[in-house]
Amino acid sequence: MDVSLEKSSLLSILQNVQRALSGKSSLPVLNGILLESRDGSLIAYATDLEISIKDETEASVATEGRAVVFGNLLSDIVKSLDDGKISLVMDSKNNKLTVKSTNARFDLNTLPVEDYPPFPETGQEKTINISKKDFVEGSKQVSIAASRDEGRPVLTGVLIEINSEKSRMVATDSYRLSVKKIKAANKEHTSIIVPRRAIEDIIKIISDKGSIKISFSDNQISFRSEGLVFVSRLIGGQYPNFEQLFPKEFNSEIEINREEILQSVKRMALLSPSTPIVLKAKDNKLRLANKSADVGSGEEEISLKNKTKEIEIAFNSKYLIEGLSVLKDDEIKIQLTDSFQPGLIRGGKNEDFEYLIMPVRLN
Repeated sequence: MDVSLEKSSLLSILQNVQRALSGKSSLPVLNGILLESRDGSLIAYATDLEISIKDETEASVATEGRAVVFGNLLSDIVKSLDDGKISLVMDSKNNKLTVKSTNARFDLNTLPVEDYPPFPETGQEKTINISKKDFVEGSKQVSIAASRDEGRPVLTGVLIEINSEKSRMVATDSYRLSVKKIKAANKEHTSIIVPRRAIEDIIKIISDKGSIKISFSDNQISFRSEGLVFVSRLIGGQYPNFEQLFPKEFNSEIEINREEILQSVKRMALLSPSTPIVLKAKDNKLRLANKSADVGSGEEEISLKNKTKEIEIAFNSKYLIEGLSVLKDDEIKIQLTDSFQPGLIRGGKNEDFEYLIMPVRLN
């Protein structure tokens, strides 16, 4: 391998694939990034056997070849170098990769190329194209509700349902539920569960311009965007029937400015993040309160856009803040039934996103 390219181009593909590196694996080769120079391109691969990422960029290739180097080290070195051209030259006799810039040189130990796992190829059984903007926005809104508890694997993922009539992304940890309608269609009904980590990583890599191609088989999903290929295993199992969680009717509806209530909840949570925020609505006023036996209490009153029936309910402050933070509308609706049933938060005009949150029982 003998290749040269701009620092910015090299750093970009290294940082993209670096997200797949394994920090806990007993296999040293999984701490490496596989570099391959061919056909006027430099291609970088990384995998932890759950997620695999490949990205490529244009480069001046004098000699084609492959090398595996410790990924985090290489990325840190390249990041530290001055802007400009960087060359990568493999010394096969000594198993060293030389990284050179204008004023610096590093001779890095390499790992056996033959030990590196092959990049997985997803069968093209089903493929959809979706706007990156819609996918990134929907992923951010939904992934917050995915569980962190590995005891119930299906809840640690994001459900993607696609059919000819309506498509949506769903996540729940059993304490709150996020549902986002997306513009994607497929003749056959498709339901897959994508690991939360995969969703969160892919949206950090791609831009929000253009479209992304999503292909999936029975146990794998791939995302393709320009030179980037991101492959993840799917989560097996049956996703719970989340539709039954929605109350059949609501007795109270609060219309309120999103930023105003969000900042108020954040202020109340300063007293104690672990105690619930109590919401009491009456006529056109909403009172928020929090109380901690250790530090004291606080309350705040906000004017509503409408008159509503009297109701008192309490929510976990973290879940409330996260749900309010991902809504896009300036004016929102909070729909409530009573103190014991979940509340529904949605946009005032845009109803393609719904956030259902379980109440905390008041003493």
